[in-house]
Amino acid sequence: MRRWSAGVDRLVSESADDLLESAKEWLEKESAQWAFLDQVGPVAAPGPSLDAETDPRRLDEELRRLADLRARWDEVFGHLAMLFRAMEDSLHPAPARAPGPRRDADVRAG
Repeated sequence: MRRWSAGVDRLVSESADDLLESAKEWLEKESAQWAFLDQVGPVAAPGPSLDAETDPRRLDEELRRLADLRARWDEVFGHLAMLFRAMEDSLHPAPARAPGPRRDADVRAG
């Protein structure tokens, strides 16, 4: 907890220029951690299709197809998140809690 308050004290005492420089330095260090990734060149966006832009039925069909892909992506991403959480839990299980009173127990005075 002391580490947090020391950081706040430092932030309050520094000027805006010092904060900016500190943030730039931190961002450079964060970026350097990803330097092992390959650099990817620019990718050209697909050009407009006159058929899709002028035919409302084709445009509607394409938008529905994209909406369906997005809906499935949410489900797939949710499953992946659960798998990662299960893997994390198996690698780093939570410590056992001490037994305590049951929440659903009927507790009445006297």
